[in-house]
Amino acid sequence: MKKPIAIAAALMPVTLFAHSGHGVGHGSQFFHYLASPDHFIPMVLASVAVIGFFVYRKAQRNNA
Repeated sequence: MKKPIAIAAALMPVTLFAHSGHGVGHGSQFFHYLASPDHFIPMVLASVAVIGFFVYRKAQRNNA
């Protein structure tokens, strides 16, 4: 299980500049992440998934 995580972590920097709007001189990076659907939608979905996981985990612990 550790090997796929290590490979994914090693390849992550390759995807950082996947489209224009990144790098120096492109205004506020924070605004870019909020205004761009390429970032905003996955960020919201990941947040919902993490919150859902912890709610599920807490419910499982309370039932045990």
